[in-house]
Amino acid sequence: MSRSSAFVCTGVVFASALALSLLSPVQAQQNPVPPPPAASTQQAPPVPTGPLAPEKYMNIQALKDVPAVQIHDTMVYFGAALGTNCTFCHVRDAAGEFAFEKDDRNSKKTAREMIVMTRAINAQSFKGQLQVTCETCHQGLRQPNAVPKLAEMLTAEQLAALPPQGPGAGAAPGQAPGEGPGQRPKPPVETVDQIADKLIQAMGGTEALQKFTSRTSKGTLTNKLGQVSPFSAEDTVAGQYRIAVEGPQPSVSAFDGKVAWIQSGTRMRDLEGIEETLVSMGADLGLALHLKDRYQGLAVRAYGKIDGRDVIVLQGRVSPIAAETLSVDKATGLLVRRLVRFTTPLGRLSAQIDYSDFRPVAGVTLPFGVKVATWDSITDRKFTEIKSSPALSPSRFAKPDAKAGQ
Repeated sequence: MSRSSAFVCTGVVFASALALSLLSPVQAQQNPVPPPPAASTQQAPPVPTGPLAPEKYMNIQALKDVPAVQIHDTMVYFGAALGTNCTFCHVRDAAGEFAFEKDDRNSKKTAREMIVMTRAINAQSFKGQLQVTCETCHQGLRQPNAVPKLAEMLTAEQLAALPPQGPGAGAAPGQAPGEGPGQRPKPPVETVDQIADKLIQAMGGTEALQKFTSRTSKGTLTNKLGQVSPFSAEDTVAGQYRIAVEGPQPSVSAFDGKVAWIQSGTRMRDLEGIEETLVSMGADLGLALHLKDRYQGLAVRAYGKIDGRDVIVLQGRVSPIAAETLSVDKATGLLVRRLVRFTTPLGRLSAQIDYSDFRPVAGVTLPFGVKVATWDSITDRKFTEIKSSPALSPSRFAKPDAKAGQ
């Protein structure tokens, strides 16, 4: 395998068929995303597969045992954990391109020392589990904050989760054991099949969903800076997806069923790892009908609350690097939140989609309001139009340079 000094740094596109988040050049502190149940937080990093980093990239010193395909995800994680970007560690050459192999910045040398340190802590104190990471200390800051934050008032949900206080504390009058504050919650009685069936019925039924094979939509997207941009999107039940954002910095990202890519201005590149997974999630038109096929080990985990609504929480794995938590409204049966947790060799990242304003479209109930939070951005998307469309040509999702051969 030939060695190359180039790989693409942070700048993750998070898109779904009903949500899009484009990372802004302006870096900000990480947006808090609620963690999934504890069962998914203890898993080890993915087992290395394929050529290792030194076989593809030059001057790899602290990540020699990391697969080359995970180097990009590791760089994305560094940027999120420290609230920074590629230029914090890397320099550019005379042509303006990143010379990733150079060690001109002291921050790059420090990063190597921190990698060795966190790995040693995890090996010696946590049996190799990924417990101490860059985020543990940095929390989105270049320099870790050594002073604890001031206390904040607890929310109603946090108060309800506190253990009983005082002698003899337990369930309140009229509450059965296991239902009071601080008690272990009862496990859900619903099965995956029952939840899937209710989701299908809530969205309009099997027949209506089977007729909805292609979708086109448009609306406005507001980013965390308050900037509003028109957008249009297309997707199919075959797993293809495309979204185009207008405005001063237009962009197009897509997944053709196998490969994800993004074009911003005249610059185009393929997406890999976390970026590819996030864009491919946009192909969710058939999610309700194929819920159990989309996730490995899908299981009902717990009851919860979102904005005062009772929800049923499910968990499943979408890839070796990604586990997803789905929250279904207990009353309506509709999917109201998706939380995906990515595991990189040195830490974890989360991204969350919240769905609202459900309306019927050609007999199928779909959300017209979507809010997306990643480690770097919040995007609020309002749909003005969603349509069931005739079959879309595969060329709509292919890279522009690939269309000529079709």
